[in-house]
Amino acid sequence: MGHVDAAITQWNALLDIYPTISSTRAEQHLAAAIHHLRPYQGLGDVADLFDRIITLAGLSQ
Repeated sequence: MGHVDAAITQWNALLDIYPTISSTRAEQHLAAAIHHLRPYQGLGDVADLFDRIITLAGLSQ
């Protein structure tokens, strides 16, 4: 799970600054993350990250 933990850390760093940026590419990456994380949304830290992305993207589950 080391790679997953590192990825979650990096995603959370991006999500910390996401509200201060205006970027179509960032929005596209959030949409891709939602798509790729959805199958794992029930797994601990991934669930927290998924919920945070959904909230910041202004979407509902």
